[in-house]
Amino acid sequence: MHLPPLDDPPASRHLGPMIRLILVTALAALLYAGYWGLGARATLADARTLAEDLRAAGWEVDWSDISLRGFPSRLDLTVEDPSVRLPGGDGWHAPFLQSLQLSYSRDRAILVFPDRQTLTLSGTEIAVEDTALRASIRGSGITAEAETLGLSWPGHRVTSGPVLAALRPEPGAPDTLQLYLRADEVRVDGVPLGTLLIEGRAFLEPGDALPPGLAGIELTRLDTATSAGRAALAGAVAAISPAAAAEVQRQ
Repeated sequence: MHLPPLDDPPASRHLGPMIRLILVTALAALLYAGYWGLGARATLADARTLAEDLRAAGWEVDWSDISLRGFPSRLDLTVEDPSVRLPGGDGWHAPFLQSLQLSYSRDRAILVFPDRQTLTLSGTEIAVEDTALRASIRGSGITAEAETLGLSWPGHRVTSGPVLAALRPEPGAPDTLQLYLRADEVRVDGVPLGTLLIEGRAFLEPGDALPPGLAGIELTRLDTATSAGRAALAGAVAAISPAAAAEVQRQ
């Protein structure tokens, strides 16, 4: 006896398309995970290559750990205990430094700084205290902002409210960078300075060396709200760089 074929139940008729959808979704997830992994490895490799290039140029570059996270859409690089020292002795140290990027936009990055850092300039150690210090890097330009900033070195202290600083290539001058700094509510050793506005240029040594050397800095504008504040600023800066103090007075 021949029995008539049974019709597939409704659920089974939809099982095939559902399985295909699951397979396509899983494949897309695997491909994206691979894409993110490639970006993560490239970001870590770039950081290590930069460190090696600086060491080859005579810099001391160290950290205790370097890691990356942010899957699926970010590439967040964290460097623990970074320390950099230039051949001339200037340097920088911090508890950590973070570089935040979107995985599909690796030509842009946000640098996140801790609230305490240490700078060494001309043999003088400068303690840096800040609130929400961030720097945005896009191409060859850098813009930095902070809600508050404080700099302290033996016998002197400079504090300010909101700070905006920028560094940009000067059009038509490949070895020149434009400098800009605006700091509000500035006080120097307790003397109110008001708003500090600085504009100028940084001249790089020509050539293909990485990183390029600094040939000099020219200030084209330095405005302060009070003459007493300018004098206090020059006196404080003189402890680090007499040449820079003379430039403050000249402006």
